[in-house]
Amino acid sequence: MVSTLTVNKEEGYIDQDRIVNDDFLLPGEYFCPLCGYLLWKPCSCFSCQNLFCRKCIRTWLKENPTSCPFRCASFEEKRAPPHIQSILGRLRIRCRNNLFGCKEIIAYDLLEQHEQVHCQFRTKRCDLCEQLVLLDQFDKHSSLCKPTIVQCKLCQCAIETRLLENHSQHCLQENLSNLFLQNMPMQNELNYANPTGQTPIAENAFVAWFQQCIEEGSRSPTINLPGIQAVFQARQQGWLYQNLTMFLLVLRNPTTAPHILLMLLWVGFFTTVFSFMIHASLILWNWMKTSVYYGCALIMAFSALVTFGLPLLLQMSSDTTLIICVSLIFILRGIKNPYIRLDEFEMRETSTALSMLYLASFLLMKLFILIVRLYVYCVPPYLTAACLAWIIIFVTFHLRRWFNPVPAVVPAVFQ
Repeated sequence: MVSTLTVNKEEGYIDQDRIVNDDFLLPGEYFCPLCGYLLWKPCSCFSCQNLFCRKCIRTWLKENPTSCPFRCASFEEKRAPPHIQSILGRLRIRCRNNLFGCKEIIAYDLLEQHEQVHCQFRTKRCDLCEQLVLLDQFDKHSSLCKPTIVQCKLCQCAIETRLLENHSQHCLQENLSNLFLQNMPMQNELNYANPTGQTPIAENAFVAWFQQCIEEGSRSPTINLPGIQAVFQARQQGWLYQNLTMFLLVLRNPTTAPHILLMLLWVGFFTTVFSFMIHASLILWNWMKTSVYYGCALIMAFSALVTFGLPLLLQMSSDTTLIICVSLIFILRGIKNPYIRLDEFEMRETSTALSMLYLASFLLMKLFILIVRLYVYCVPPYLTAACLAWIIIFVTFHLRRWFNPVPAVVPAVFQ
């Protein structure tokens, strides 16, 4: 599979807002799973019968000559069924030049001829800035136009808009790989534990799995959910915009919304736990390299804050309030996760199975809160704080000795 597919904005590019359709609600199967827009000159896969824009699937096949986007053994192009052509032919579409003054609403089959020949406000898309420009003003625009430059949020480089998508994906993979390698214990400090200098097999497997997650998370989604492409493109935007696009995705897919929210909940849970472990390890590492006593003092203060603040939080909040707040935090954290595969948002389980998963999730959170309340009720806070602080101090000093081993003393007779 390819990681991206450039939407052909010159041919097709019909979004939901341009469709004037008062007779019936157009099902999701009439939107291309590759570009996310209304099917244009559709064709289908002979094996799985999924529909694609002809231009989109041919762009796909340039990089994947024998594979179907839905992982069929091989792709063989087939004409779209007659009923698909019939329903598309009944649609009426606003002209793409409506922002320039064209108020025509044209039948699907006549749209291309109107926009390219008969429209009084014919436009052409500029290759540099990717904006539609009136045809009679295109030469003037071309002489003045400069490529639209945006800043990559990862490496802060100035990139042309048309190159940003591919650059961002490669930049994300490179930065995450470098970050992972930098945060691993320094090889020079661990040579004594691995004198052969070879990388452990488990470490290689984990790095390979981590890179595979990055690659799968950066792939363009192939499922046909309204708004899924906007969610994928929002990964390059800010956190608020990501939340907005995900909220719109949930609203536009009410039947799939419970599955999406449950998936975001558990992705956010594992992401939060993993991130906490990584950040806690890095903070502890930095403290050990500077001053172990300063680090222990901060750890003891944090332990006391958690130990004495937790009972107060449990007294002020009910179990339902805690479950709702924690679930919301996990969902928001799951939206932020850049590795989540958007293809998994397609609902595969039955309603009964989904209800059982929700019930199991609720019971697990309820059981965890009950165990925490029982522990806080039975064990004095000062005892918990003291035990936690001494355990951390013990581990910290031993890790300090491990990361800073005392060199072996060589007897004088061997010198």
